[in-house]
Amino acid sequence: MLERFKSDHPHSGIDACDGGGRWISYDLARLAESGEYTDGGVGPYSSYYTSLLIPPDKLHNVVDFDHIYYSATTDRTHLAMDPTWYRDPGSGPDVESIRKDWDIYHYLVAQGVAGRWSHVFRPKVENDDAVWYFQRMNRDSSKGVILTKHAKHGSTYYVISRPSTSSAASADRYRGGAGEMNVVTTTSAGSLETGIYEDPVDGASRYYGVPGQGFGPLNVKYQFRGGDESLVTGIVKLGAERKVSDQFFGMAIQLDEPMMITQLGQFDPGNNRGTYTLSLIRAGDNKVMATADLDMSRIYPDAMGFKYVRLAQPILLGVSKTPVVIYPRGLQPVATYEVRASLAGVRLHKTGSQLMSDGISLDKVAGGELIFLNLPNYPGSGTDHIPPSLPANVTKRLGKNLGTEGIEVSWSPSHDDNWISYYEIHKNGRLAGKTGKGTFFFDHSDSARNELDARFEVTAVDGDGNRSPAVLAQTTTGEPQTYEALGDFSATQSTKHWAYEEVVEDGTYRELIWDKGGYEGRWTGSGLGRIGRIWMQPSAANDLSRTFIAPASGTISTSGSIRKDPSAENKASCFVRILQNSVQVWPASGWAEVSVDYDKPTNYALSNLHLAAGDKIRFILEHNGENRADPIVWDPVIVFHDSDSAH
Repeated sequence: MLERFKSDHPHSGIDACDGGGRWISYDLARLAESGEYTDGGVGPYSSYYTSLLIPPDKLHNVVDFDHIYYSATTDRTHLAMDPTWYRDPGSGPDVESIRKDWDIYHYLVAQGVAGRWSHVFRPKVENDDAVWYFQRMNRDSSKGVILTKHAKHGSTYYVISRPSTSSAASADRYRGGAGEMNVVTTTSAGSLETGIYEDPVDGASRYYGVPGQGFGPLNVKYQFRGGDESLVTGIVKLGAERKVSDQFFGMAIQLDEPMMITQLGQFDPGNNRGTYTLSLIRAGDNKVMATADLDMSRIYPDAMGFKYVRLAQPILLGVSKTPVVIYPRGLQPVATYEVRASLAGVRLHKTGSQLMSDGISLDKVAGGELIFLNLPNYPGSGTDHIPPSLPANVTKRLGKNLGTEGIEVSWSPSHDDNWISYYEIHKNGRLAGKTGKGTFFFDHSDSARNELDARFEVTAVDGDGNRSPAVLAQTTTGEPQTYEALGDFSATQSTKHWAYEEVVEDGTYRELIWDKGGYEGRWTGSGLGRIGRIWMQPSAANDLSRTFIAPASGTISTSGSIRKDPSAENKASCFVRILQNSVQVWPASGWAEVSVDYDKPTNYALSNLHLAAGDKIRFILEHNGENRADPIVWDPVIVFHDSDSAH
């Protein structure tokens, strides 16, 4: 089936997300462009083991399901796979940081270090867990990059909790789960790096979460100025509530200076009565530094909700100043490699044999560090000082994208001695956006369809920020003025000239009420009457109307196909019609039936309808006397055909 689809639709792709990726087979991965292999993110394990089976560029994943902000410390993990971003990071600096990472990925693909025929290695690492490092090389291993997935600036310790006794009848709970982790703040004495959980297969400690997140949550107190100081200073957010089992949970902390631990603590959601063994473990060799049993039934919580047990003897957690040493693999032994660490400033010229035997030493691993091998001109390297050539054939036109009308700006590509990073598009002197892939920009702002006369200019920018002069876009013939439900749907009545109404007893129309529920919100009327982006669900008692309000006089056409939504709960037909103001224009009389069979659409095509400014075209769904989910799919399109249809 997939082979037939790819053959019939050569410009389409397949996302092989199936059950969180559990069913991605070799054949499915071969035919798919990419596939998401978990729903909750797996942090540093992204691509580390799956690339043993499937090329990393065939899979994508969220690094962490629970955050929308960008953090170079963890989010450059995306470069270990086909990068994607989950949730909306807004329009601020996070978007620019994400664009820069995606630009690096495009550069790696262009250099053969990512994508087809690239190779993957897992470097040996001293003084850190190797899972935090990932090596990508081109086909002949002449160039590549080592990705880091966290910041390593001190010694790592685990704080874990395991119930001393476990009972299926226990009501005890702890907090933290996939997509809903605890978030805490700490003193400057230490940082919370990630959550720790017990691998259900081999019982080892595994990581989940980003800096500031952990399971439990847990806490420690340490000696400070003659008293005991809490490492956790506040709980920003409590994660999902989970039932305590016989497996441990906790957090990983990093220390830059020695710390004398006096107490171990665990958060109590309110009703925990069990006894827990809390342990301090040195991550480097898994040595248990201290343990203590906490009886939750006998201790009162502090103001944050933590209960504590004091250690029999305070335990000093030392800090190692030993550098992290990364030993790359798969290099050409006699070839010379130029090594450049993007943040640490390390510069080396060594043979592959020397690098594989001596390693690359970093006193600290900064968050987002990338180690480039024979790629000295990577984006942001600072080695390029020559601006790109001018973009050519820059044009603008009225166009439509996914049902939204706006201004299409297009151009022929610029050229650079190294790397074109992106294009800037300015509108009336202000930055309207950036294009990091391709030579096209679509202005879909609310007023864009009215601004073809605006001054659009395009500038090429290389990987080190050198800019070409701006080139002014010239107007070319575009598409006719078009309004479509798909792109014009809004949470505000009359926005983009669409209203959402129902017919009341006296034949007048009443505005529906916006409900932000569902995937993207919908307009709600009486009973189960609903109007969504391209769907309508009949009310039991009132006809519904998706209403277009003419912005100007002119001649229009409207056409489309109406189908019963496959999710409909019953096998009854629905009935529809179209009015111009109060005059029916389709069908000639009565109602048009929408078949229960999705594959049998009800089609309509109307032309030469003359409208005055303010006229209303009503796309009406008849009430059905039932309060049942019975939606239809209807995406009305209005096209103006003469000069009277000024915006």
